[in-house]
Amino acid sequence: MDSHQSETLGVLDYLVVAGMLLCSVGIGLFQARKAKNKGQGTEGYLLGNRSMSFWPVAISLAVNFKSAVTVIGIPGDVYQFGIVFAWHMLAILLTGPIVGFVLIPILYNLKICSAYEYLEKRFGRPIRMIATSGFLLQTLLYMGVNIYTPALALARVTGYPQIAAMLTTGFVCVTYTTLGGLRGVVWSDVFQAAVMLTAMLSFIIQGTLFAGGPKEVWNHAVRGGRNNLASFDFDLRIRNTFWVLVFGTLPQYIGVFGTNQTNVQRYFCVNSVKHARRAVWIGTIAYASMSFLAISCGVVLYALFHSCDPIESGCVTKRDELMPYAVMQIFQAVPGMRGLFLAGVYSASLSTVSSGLNAMVSVIVADFLQPYTSWSDSRYATISRVLTPCLGLIIIGTGFLISSMGSILSVAMGINGSFSGTYLALFLMGVWMPFVNSWGAGAGFLTGLLGAFLTFIGGKSFEKPSYLSQKLPISTAFCTSECGLTGSINSTLAPQYSPLDVVNATHGSYPISTLEQHEMTFLQNYLSISYLALGAIGFVYTLLVGITVSLISGGWKNRHLVDKRAIDTIRVTKIPECFSSFRRFLGCNNDTDEKCDDDCKPEENVPLSKF
Repeated sequence: MDSHQSETLGVLDYLVVAGMLLCSVGIGLFQARKAKNKGQGTEGYLLGNRSMSFWPVAISLAVNFKSAVTVIGIPGDVYQFGIVFAWHMLAILLTGPIVGFVLIPILYNLKICSAYEYLEKRFGRPIRMIATSGFLLQTLLYMGVNIYTPALALARVTGYPQIAAMLTTGFVCVTYTTLGGLRGVVWSDVFQAAVMLTAMLSFIIQGTLFAGGPKEVWNHAVRGGRNNLASFDFDLRIRNTFWVLVFGTLPQYIGVFGTNQTNVQRYFCVNSVKHARRAVWIGTIAYASMSFLAISCGVVLYALFHSCDPIESGCVTKRDELMPYAVMQIFQAVPGMRGLFLAGVYSASLSTVSSGLNAMVSVIVADFLQPYTSWSDSRYATISRVLTPCLGLIIIGTGFLISSMGSILSVAMGINGSFSGTYLALFLMGVWMPFVNSWGAGAGFLTGLLGAFLTFIGGKSFEKPSYLSQKLPISTAFCTSECGLTGSINSTLAPQYSPLDVVNATHGSYPISTLEQHEMTFLQNYLSISYLALGAIGFVYTLLVGITVSLISGGWKNRHLVDKRAIDTIRVTKIPECFSSFRRFLGCNNDTDEKCDDDCKPEENVPLSKF
């Protein structure tokens, strides 16, 4: 196999990519024309006039955070660490009902534009400003990952210039986001989701045929120890276990779907709480389904390279390049298919970055401009369109700063986990704990955010012992002199691992040397906590500090003064009458209330500014 030829894109491949990009821009132009005919203002630009159908919103929810991390990062992770990562789908499926019943009703009924407007109502303007600033930082970092990742991976294996890839992604995102607003972003997400799914399914089908069929793919996974779902070690330092994948990531996913402006903004653009719930339920199921496809890609990836690891053989330099490298090999004889995969990677980045851009514009306008100005609606809409390209340039610049932070899956999950678990705790304290005051909220939020983020950064400052990462066995036994699949595909034999290797890989139990135990200090043990547990760390820190500071600063005494429309008293009022004293204990009513059930229910369709 001519490795140079295998890494060359054809004319049809470029046409497929160009067609996808033009379609995305075309959707933005179409939505811009519709908006112009209807005289769309700021609410139409940022919230789709709160009249969108729930099903495109659900698809948009599914792909907001399903980016190049999914198409490239997850398969590479499964190739190296096995299918234990599949447990995170359980956390995703649990997220839908929790967000639908706990957070959506109270946020939707406030009729707000930014999720952080709620925090001002509950805790005051300073907390709103702090939370908004944190969201902007989180989004810039995460969008930088999604600009940088596909550009780097594709540049390494196809020769496509990295800077050109980043600029192309940024330019297309900015164009259709600026033109079409939220409607343009949502409908572009639907189109790009279809491209992503087609790309992943095509890889699974073609890769399975190359590897000898579904049975052979699974046999390779078993022989290589990749069928390691039975990983129930309680050690939180181990990279992938059932406990960190489910309970460690659950606060992160609830925070992403329930408090992150990128997703919350979509709940505001449908016409009822019922439709918002349907959107998040369908969205989380679709989100988990796309994860399943990505994990399947990883299993196929291992079957293709089970006897010739491209990293060890020097064909690629990191796991994030394995998927593009495999695509360039297996689709060499199929014109246009490599372009389809490239389009899928671009679609993954476009859907995430465009959603982040739109969300950042909405919070800047709603949280930093509107409270201090009284401009016309048309001026706010114009400012929104000007902010979009400016933020796009900043995101592209941020992408260049991400290059030294490690594998994209750990970086993306680490960034989202550090922020999302903290935000979840902040919102839950507001919704369920009337005694938490602004002092507690501010102290808890800053402590949780700094604690989780410093744990994430500190964990990348030193090399962890090998038994914590639990890398599974790889082989170069059948590699040829040329980079390609020849050695792997022609070999019908699995690599000859020792029985101990296979048992350890399957059950997630790695021997720990005395030297490794001795060299780990207390701080290193703490910083070695799996990046998947960062959401839980931020969540716990925020709650502990927030509750403690609130009680010290008189929050319990003043809990009855909280506006009942800012807390979730719907659940409280369903407690039987015999527990009325417990309802009062929670702060549901105060001395002047005649009946808790009447005063505690939130009013429907009342804007925050008119409370």
